[in-house]
Amino acid sequence: MSNISYAGESYAAKQAANGKGGRPPSSYAVEFTLNLPKGYRPDDKQWRQIVEHCLRETAKVCGVEPNQIAPTSRAILHQQKQDGSKQGTGDHCHIVIGKFTQDGEYLRNLQRKTVTAKMKQSFNAAVKHYCGYDWTEYAKTLQEQKYPNKRPAPTWKVRAAKERDEIEIQQAALDERARSLVGKARELEVLESGIEDKLNEVRQIERLKSNFSNQAEKWLEAFKNEDLKQQNRQRNRMERTIDELGAFTMSEEDCQFVEMMSQKINAHSDKPMPSIKQQNKPRGMKP
Repeated sequence: MSNISYAGESYAAKQAANGKGGRPPSSYAVEFTLNLPKGYRPDDKQWRQIVEHCLRETAKVCGVEPNQIAPTSRAILHQQKQDGSKQGTGDHCHIVIGKFTQDGEYLRNLQRKTVTAKMKQSFNAAVKHYCGYDWTEYAKTLQEQKYPNKRPAPTWKVRAAKERDEIEIQQAALDERARSLVGKARELEVLESGIEDKLNEVRQIERLKSNFSNQAEKWLEAFKNEDLKQQNRQRNRMERTIDELGAFTMSEEDCQFVEMMSQKINAHSDKPMPSIKQQNKPRGMKP
């Protein structure tokens, strides 16, 4: 913890000495909590392996080596009572990671959703690899216990869930591609602001695609329930989302995804959705 504090104070002092202005750091670290349900108890060695795995993956997302964040990281393990009662939590580990390395680098990605998502993904993978616990099996059992009489989800909803999973996979691939671009930019000494703008554009496209998928799912549900008011509401939202996507230069893969979702709507609607390919024409081209 003293390393975390020292690195933060050093960065703030250097910032003040350079006279660049700007707000000083409001905090020096970010905390993540790795939780396990009751009945799951890794030993100390397994917990250490899990934490090391998560730190390695976090370092990759932040664009640094693991040995750069290890000196400014701390893990605190809490082993709870496993008495079978419903109250209380299971074993869990708090990981505190400093925002600044000892050599003065600011880990800007540490507070972003991509790091949180990577931490979750890494934790699930490490628990399965080192302990043999599969979170999907536990989640399935928990769902069955909570809703024992729940009917199977309709086919369209299952497909929508699979499409959301595909979006997450595509987003992970885009994040990886974006990180690769950042690495090349550093080698070529490209201005950081330009790269950040490109990353923000990728994130905006992914956010709008996710919104469009959710809106389409709600429209299909409203169509099934014959809720015309909800159908009109979601259609207006989808058209606005397509219009917002038209402000970006999208890849062919992104356009195909939006077109695919639009075709599902068109199959049940007399009024066709606007084409994203028409909205997404490069500047200066005539329709």
